[in-house]
Amino acid sequence: MKILILSDDFPPAHEGGAGVIACNIAKGLFKKGEDILVFTTTKEKNEEGKSVYDGLKIVKVFSDYNERWRAYVSIYNYPVLKKLKEIITEFKPDIVHAHNIHIGISYGALKIAKKSKAKVFITMHDVMSFSYGKLRTKRYLETAVEGRPDCKVSFWDNLKMAKKRFNPFRNFLIRRYLKYADKIFAVSGALRDALKNNGIVGAEVIYNGIEVKNWEIDKNSVINFKRKFNLEDKKIILFGGRLSEGKGLKKIILAAEEMVKKNPELILLIIGKKELALEQMEKLLEQKSLTNKVIFTGWISGQDLKAAYWSSDIVCVPSLYLDPFPTINLEAMACRKPVVATCFGGSKEVVENGETGFIINPNKVSDIAEKIMELLENQEKAKEMGEIGFRRVLEKFSLDNQIEKLMIWYGKKV
Repeated sequence: MKILILSDDFPPAHEGGAGVIACNIAKGLFKKGEDILVFTTTKEKNEEGKSVYDGLKIVKVFSDYNERWRAYVSIYNYPVLKKLKEIITEFKPDIVHAHNIHIGISYGALKIAKKSKAKVFITMHDVMSFSYGKLRTKRYLETAVEGRPDCKVSFWDNLKMAKKRFNPFRNFLIRRYLKYADKIFAVSGALRDALKNNGIVGAEVIYNGIEVKNWEIDKNSVINFKRKFNLEDKKIILFGGRLSEGKGLKKIILAAEEMVKKNPELILLIIGKKELALEQMEKLLEQKSLTNKVIFTGWISGQDLKAAYWSSDIVCVPSLYLDPFPTINLEAMACRKPVVATCFGGSKEVVENGETGFIINPNKVSDIAEKIMELLENQEKAKEMGEIGFRRVLEKFSLDNQIEKLMIWYGKKV
């Protein structure tokens, strides 16, 4: 079976987000013996062309434009789609599976793919098909805490987010192009419901999966990592992802202020690329006298990332918006760590409250601190939660499970 994967981002140029998920799926399908071709974009003209990455055939097309025009270019990016037509004619795919295509490739790709007679699928990884930014309206945050999330993003909500970038026809045109997909997938029930609330109906939930065995590690790697960052004999809380306020970085820092009073050995280990928000957080750390209680590793991957998880006692995911399906939950559970996760988005579909960790309202700093301290003070309970979480990710969130469900939709017997 010939399968064409469409994704704006793709490793190794991008090591996070939907591009990594698309890559994992492509590798999983490739291992099953399928003929895989990846079509992606780059902002570097000299990177354009054909290449091979981890055995996968890649076609990169140059796409760079003023971000002000994204609401228009994301609908139909003519230069990129012209190249896509050529690739489809040459490759003749049986399946075209799109992932995030709202920046470089554009939604017009779905119509072009459908005209080729291929089966067309798209996986929604975020809310960008109906929103100009993260879903964190006051209405959503208040109702989500109550267990009845109102995910509707109004015309005025989008206008407020987009300002001069606003395109009044954007969402209507996106919905029209989505009709060319044989099936829309959502990475969580939370995202499926949000799509439905905003006029995109009929999405099927297929959870992202990970290769669980790849998260095993030898003891020496953990020892060396702890030595490198002076983490010996410390109680370590791991926070990973974009170092932004939306991911809840400020909230976990404020929670740390409460926790170090009870446990002076506590260290907050923060993993992620340094961004503008980090400067503000560093000032906050100085104000709260927490500079020596927080360690920023910067962006890490591979063995170092695994060692960071295994070095930690607890992983915290305090996102302050509808975070569709944070992969960090799966990675933490694969490393047998309990997770304290946000009530906003798909985390509660992975983390079982009171079983594999705790679900909290991240806007309540005291709740974050309370649940983390409960686990730090009860190591047996924390270990048991980690083991239950490991079994859960193995049974329900493995890459094999994800690939098997996709293959059924592709029409191939598993």
